[in-house]
Amino acid sequence: MVYLLDGSPHGRTGPRMTQTTVTSRPPRSPRPGRIHSVRAGSATLVNTLTAQAARYEGQRSPRQRFASLESVVLAYGRRFTKVRIPVGHELGPMRQCYNNAFHAVVESLGTADQLTYCEGFALPASLELAVEHAWAVDAAGRVIDPTWDDAPRCGYVGVPLTLAHLMNRDQLDFRDPLGVTLADLKRDGLPASALA
Repeated sequence: MVYLLDGSPHGRTGPRMTQTTVTSRPPRSPRPGRIHSVRAGSATLVNTLTAQAARYEGQRSPRQRFASLESVVLAYGRRFTKVRIPVGHELGPMRQCYNNAFHAVVESLGTADQLTYCEGFALPASLELAVEHAWAVDAAGRVIDPTWDDAPRCGYVGVPLTLAHLMNRDQLDFRDPLGVTLADLKRDGLPASALA
């Protein structure tokens, strides 16, 4: 059984999930595409997140492991150094990165180019400001961004998450960062089962 989206309107809250049986399809070969280095942008983003996390550290209570989402992402996440733009790559709607990334991952299930959902922060070249963002990652650890057209000029630091973790609820809810409420993230961090 897998859960599929029912097509209802969605924003940050996400669509409702419905259970269905999926017949297997033959794996397709990985889609080639252009590879771009985002090493410099991601290094800049790590520095930005480290500085932001340090600013929040004084506000951390004794019951909290982490003071901010930035510190959680730095603890569990990784810096991505390459972006792949697959042949025929189509972008989803702007401001729907969580849904776009999730759809890209679900569409890749059962293919030779299976993707992993990733959430964290990105540094778009156009803003020069770290923003919460979601994208997909291929088996080689390269970012495939189904939302931004300037991905080759961005930086990415994020946490690859399992689909089981994301779908461990009646409704896929992207309001909570990394699939956990911010209060729980600060107190407990991420469960090991969440990490892909």
